[in-house]
Amino acid sequence: MSGPIPQTKYSDTGESLTDPSGSQGRDESGQPDSPLPSNFNPADYFDVSEWPVAVINPPEPMSDDELITILDAFHKVVMEKGGPYTCINDLRRSSGMPSRQRKLLTKKLKEAEAATGGACKGVALIFKSELLRGVLMAIMWVFKPKCPTSVFNDLEEAKTFCRGITSDFPN
Repeated sequence: MSGPIPQTKYSDTGESLTDPSGSQGRDESGQPDSPLPSNFNPADYFDVSEWPVAVINPPEPMSDDELITILDAFHKVVMEKGGPYTCINDLRRSSGMPSRQRKLLTKKLKEAEAATGGACKGVALIFKSELLRGVLMAIMWVFKPKCPTSVFNDLEEAKTFCRGITSDFPN
């Protein structure tokens, strides 16, 4: 593993650096506000109980800050566990992703790949929507995975794909 994954930062005035408009993270009077609900726990949206197979199941809808917070928390766990792993992204609940979130996701994937030294050895994506297939193509044009990546209709198929890859990992 190469080094830490950059964490999302906020400016001195409380502006989220993930929102170019500067409105996120402020209340109606323009004062800094909490960018996430107080009960938001990013670990609720990923499961590493079958490591080295990890599952990410993001909320729908998802704010930019939720996306970044979930990915930062997930990649922190990946760094702590160490070694190679595979990742299942369960996007069956997702109705799509705005372009700014696709850009954020692409940036975070590149950061994670650099920081982990390419420890992710396989990616399974689960979704049924044709729209999401288009989103996937857009992301893959910018972020070309260096590991096997495949699309599935259900979790068990995705786990079988990932277990096939992890069966070669040293214990």
